[in-house]
Amino acid sequence: METKAVIGPVSQMQMRNYRFSKAFLGINGIDKQYGFTTPDTEEAAIKRIAIENAAQSYVVADASKFKQVSFVKVCDIEDCGIISHNVPSEIKRNLKDSTTIWEAE
Repeated sequence: METKAVIGPVSQMQMRNYRFSKAFLGINGIDKQYGFTTPDTEEAAIKRIAIENAAQSYVVADASKFKQVSFVKVCDIEDCGIISHNVPSEIKRNLKDSTTIWEAE
């Protein structure tokens, strides 16, 4: 799966020098047990750095990403809020103690 992400050691070095008030990240999988996941190890590394260097971090994902697990864990579900659309009530109930979900209209 191609994600068109900027990745690799040089990107990681540069990213470590930046600080963010907010980080908005795309993701491939959202699962209560396995957290936020992506298929690419280097993409996961860049996302981890962005989360570490941000005051607040948000995952932006459509409802199809819930209950999906990809190859590499980016972080725990508690580490980011979620911005999505049409999230099923069952999923919202399941995650309410772990993270905050904002629904776009």
